[in-house]
Amino acid sequence: MKRITNCSFVLIFWLGVFSTGYAQETWPPVFEIKTDSGRLKVDPAYFQILEDTANTYTFEEVRQLSPAFRFETHNDSKPNAHTCWIRMQVKNALPHDLNVYFCDFNASFMDLYWLDTNQRWQHQRTGEMVPKSQIPDRNGNKEQNRLFLHLQPGQQITLYQRSEIAFWFPPLNYLSPSFQTEEDLIHSAYKALRIDTIWENF
Repeated sequence: MKRITNCSFVLIFWLGVFSTGYAQETWPPVFEIKTDSGRLKVDPAYFQILEDTANTYTFEEVRQLSPAFRFETHNDSKPNAHTCWIRMQVKNALPHDLNVYFCDFNASFMDLYWLDTNQRWQHQRTGEMVPKSQIPDRNGNKEQNRLFLHLQPGQQITLYQRSEIAFWFPPLNYLSPSFQTEEDLIHSAYKALRIDTIWENF
Protein backbone atom coordinates (compact mmCIF):
# COMPACT_ATOMS: atom_id res chain seq x y z
CA MET A 1 0.00 0.00 0.00
CA LYS A 2 2.88 2.31 0.85
CA ARG A 3 4.53 1.54 -2.50
CA ILE A 4 1.32 2.46 -4.36
CA THR A 5 1.11 5.70 -2.41
CA ASN A 6 4.72 6.55 -3.30
CA CYS A 7 4.09 5.81 -6.99
CA SER A 8 0.99 7.99 -6.92
CA PHE A 9 2.96 10.82 -5.36
CA VAL A 10 5.67 10.58 -8.03
CA LEU A 11 3.06 10.52 -10.79
CA ILE A 12 1.26 13.57 -9.37
CA PHE A 13 4.58 15.38 -8.97
CA TRP A 14 5.62 14.89 -12.59
CA LEU A 15 2.17 15.76 -13.88
CA GLY A 16 2.43 18.98 -11.92
CA VAL A 17 5.84 19.74 -13.38
CA PHE A 18 4.69 19.12 -16.96
CA SER A 19 1.46 21.08 -16.54
CA THR A 20 3.34 23.99 -14.97
CA GLY A 21 5.87 24.00 -17.81
CA TYR A 22 3.10 23.93 -20.39
CA ALA A 23 1.28 26.81 -18.72
CA GLN A 24 4.44 28.88 -18.70
CA GLU A 25 5.00 28.22 -22.40
CA THR A 26 1.44 29.16 -23.40
CA TRP A 27 2.20 32.88 -23.23
CA PRO A 28 5.53 34.68 -23.46
CA PRO A 29 6.92 36.37 -20.34
CA VAL A 30 5.52 39.78 -19.41
CA PHE A 31 7.29 42.73 -21.02
CA GLU A 32 7.88 45.28 -18.26
CA ILE A 33 8.28 48.98 -19.01
CA LYS A 34 10.69 50.35 -16.43
CA THR A 35 11.40 53.79 -17.82
CA ASP A 36 9.19 56.74 -18.70
CA SER A 37 11.49 58.13 -21.39
CA GLY A 38 12.88 56.79 -24.64
CA ARG A 39 11.91 54.11 -27.15
CA LEU A 40 11.83 50.45 -26.18
CA LYS A 41 12.16 47.70 -28.77
CA VAL A 42 10.42 44.48 -27.77
CA ASP A 43 12.67 41.43 -27.94
CA PRO A 44 11.07 38.46 -29.82
CA ALA A 45 11.18 36.48 -26.58
CA TYR A 46 8.33 38.66 -25.29
CA PHE A 47 5.82 38.20 -28.11
CA GLN A 48 4.34 35.47 -30.28
CA ILE A 49 3.11 35.62 -33.87
CA LEU A 50 0.33 34.12 -35.94
CA GLU A 51 0.25 34.33 -39.74
CA ASP A 52 -3.10 35.09 -41.39
CA THR A 53 -2.24 34.00 -44.92
CA ALA A 54 -5.83 34.31 -46.16
CA ASN A 55 -6.37 37.65 -44.39
CA THR A 56 -9.66 36.43 -42.93
CA TYR A 57 -9.22 36.01 -39.17
CA THR A 58 -11.39 38.08 -36.87
CA PHE A 59 -10.21 39.10 -33.43
CA GLU A 60 -12.60 36.61 -31.83
CA GLU A 61 -11.19 33.81 -33.98
CA VAL A 62 -7.61 34.76 -33.19
CA ARG A 63 -8.29 34.53 -29.47
CA GLN A 64 -9.39 30.92 -29.99
CA LEU A 65 -6.21 30.03 -31.92
CA SER A 66 -3.89 30.05 -28.93
CA PRO A 67 -1.93 26.89 -29.92
CA ALA A 68 -1.23 28.36 -33.37
CA PHE A 69 0.79 31.28 -31.99
CA ARG A 70 4.54 30.71 -32.05
CA PHE A 71 7.77 32.43 -31.15
CA GLU A 72 9.95 34.00 -33.83
CA THR A 73 13.31 32.64 -32.73
CA HIS A 74 15.08 31.37 -35.85
CA ASN A 75 15.46 32.44 -39.46
CA ASP A 76 13.36 29.50 -40.65
CA SER A 77 10.41 30.59 -38.47
CA LYS A 78 10.09 34.14 -39.72
CA PRO A 79 6.60 35.15 -40.91
CA ASN A 80 5.79 35.27 -44.60
CA ALA A 81 2.29 36.71 -44.99
CA HIS A 82 0.68 40.05 -45.76
CA THR A 83 -1.24 39.89 -42.47
CA CYS A 84 0.18 38.80 -39.12
CA TRP A 85 -1.00 38.91 -35.52
CA ILE A 86 1.14 39.49 -32.45
CA ARG A 87 0.18 38.79 -28.85
CA MET A 88 1.99 39.78 -25.68
CA GLN A 89 1.55 40.96 -22.11
CA VAL A 90 2.78 44.40 -21.02
CA LYS A 91 3.21 45.84 -17.55
CA ASN A 92 3.87 49.35 -16.29
CA ALA A 93 6.57 48.61 -13.72
CA LEU A 94 6.78 52.27 -12.71
CA PRO A 95 5.21 53.69 -9.50
CA HIS A 96 3.27 56.31 -11.51
CA ASP A 97 0.99 56.58 -14.53
CA LEU A 98 2.58 55.97 -17.92
CA ASN A 99 1.62 57.51 -21.26
CA VAL A 100 3.14 55.42 -24.00
CA TYR A 101 2.70 54.68 -27.71
CA PHE A 102 2.74 51.23 -29.27
CA CYS A 103 4.68 51.53 -32.55
CA ASP A 104 4.73 49.64 -35.84
CA PHE A 105 6.61 51.26 -38.72
CA ASN A 106 6.19 48.39 -41.20
CA ALA A 107 2.43 47.93 -41.51
CA SER A 108 0.01 49.69 -43.87
CA PHE A 109 -2.80 48.96 -41.38
CA MET A 110 -2.34 48.39 -37.66
CA ASP A 111 -5.06 47.28 -35.24
CA LEU A 112 -4.52 47.14 -31.51
CA TYR A 113 -6.73 45.25 -29.05
CA TRP A 114 -6.15 45.32 -25.30
CA LEU A 115 -7.95 44.42 -22.11
CA ASP A 116 -8.68 47.46 -19.93
CA THR A 117 -9.00 47.64 -16.13
CA ASN A 118 -12.71 46.76 -16.40
CA GLN A 119 -11.88 43.58 -18.35
CA ARG A 120 -13.32 45.02 -21.55
CA TRP A 121 -11.58 44.73 -24.89
CA GLN A 122 -10.61 48.06 -26.45
CA HIS A 123 -9.71 48.58 -30.11
CA GLN A 124 -7.89 51.28 -32.07
CA ARG A 125 -6.71 51.41 -35.66
CA THR A 126 -4.13 53.42 -37.56
CA GLY A 127 -1.74 53.08 -40.49
CA GLU A 128 -0.43 54.90 -43.52
CA MET A 129 -3.39 53.71 -45.60
CA VAL A 130 -6.06 54.48 -42.99
CA PRO A 131 -7.98 57.74 -43.64
CA LYS A 132 -6.93 60.51 -41.25
CA SER A 133 -10.53 60.91 -40.17
CA GLN A 134 -10.45 57.36 -38.74
CA ILE A 135 -7.16 57.68 -36.85
CA PRO A 136 -7.46 58.25 -33.07
CA ASP A 137 -6.73 61.80 -31.92
CA ARG A 138 -4.36 62.44 -29.03
CA ASN A 139 -4.30 66.12 -28.04
CA GLY A 140 -4.74 67.16 -31.66
CA ASN A 141 -2.12 64.71 -32.89
CA LYS A 142 -2.93 61.78 -35.21
CA GLU A 143 -0.19 59.20 -35.54
CA GLN A 144 -0.02 56.84 -38.53
CA ASN A 145 2.51 54.47 -36.96
CA ARG A 146 1.65 54.72 -33.26
CA LEU A 147 -1.32 54.06 -31.00
CA PHE A 148 -1.61 55.60 -27.54
CA LEU A 149 -1.93 53.64 -24.30
CA HIS A 150 -2.35 54.88 -20.75
CA LEU A 151 -1.18 52.48 -18.05
CA GLN A 152 -1.73 52.93 -14.34
CA PRO A 153 1.07 52.10 -11.85
CA GLY A 154 1.64 48.36 -11.87
CA GLN A 155 -1.07 47.77 -14.47
CA GLN A 156 -0.60 44.74 -16.72
CA ILE A 157 -2.50 44.34 -19.97
CA THR A 158 -3.00 41.62 -22.54
CA LEU A 159 -2.37 42.99 -26.01
CA TYR A 160 -3.09 41.74 -29.53
CA GLN A 161 -1.75 43.55 -32.60
CA ARG A 162 -2.83 42.98 -36.19
CA SER A 163 -0.37 44.12 -38.85
CA GLU A 164 -1.35 44.19 -42.51
CA ILE A 165 0.74 45.36 -45.44
CA ALA A 166 -0.80 46.24 -48.81
CA PHE A 167 -0.90 43.28 -51.21
CA TRP A 168 1.29 45.02 -53.79
CA PHE A 169 4.17 45.09 -51.28
CA PRO A 170 6.27 42.02 -50.37
CA PRO A 171 4.86 39.95 -47.47
CA LEU A 172 5.74 40.78 -43.90
CA ASN A 173 8.86 38.87 -42.91
CA TYR A 174 10.05 41.07 -40.08
CA LEU A 175 7.99 42.08 -37.06
CA SER A 176 9.48 44.59 -34.65
CA PRO A 177 6.97 46.01 -32.17
CA SER A 178 8.21 48.77 -29.91
CA PHE A 179 7.01 51.31 -27.36
CA GLN A 180 7.78 55.02 -27.24
CA THR A 181 6.90 57.16 -24.26
CA GLU A 182 4.88 60.28 -24.92
CA GLU A 183 7.64 62.34 -23.35
CA ASP A 184 10.18 60.99 -25.81
CA LEU A 185 7.85 61.61 -28.78
CA ILE A 186 7.35 65.24 -27.74
CA HIS A 187 11.09 65.71 -27.21
CA SER A 188 11.86 64.14 -30.62
CA ALA A 189 9.39 66.47 -32.36
CA TYR A 190 10.89 69.49 -30.56
CA LYS A 191 14.40 68.43 -31.52
CA ALA A 192 13.43 67.92 -35.17
CA LEU A 193 11.80 71.36 -35.42
CA ARG A 194 13.97 73.57 -33.25
CA ILE A 195 17.39 71.95 -33.44
CA ASP A 196 17.74 69.78 -36.54
CA THR A 197 15.98 72.20 -38.90
CA ILE A 198 16.84 75.34 -36.91
CA TRP A 199 13.17 76.36 -37.05
CA GLU A 200 12.13 79.36 -35.00
CA ASN A 201 8.72 80.75 -34.19
CA PHE A 202 8.81 84.38 -35.32
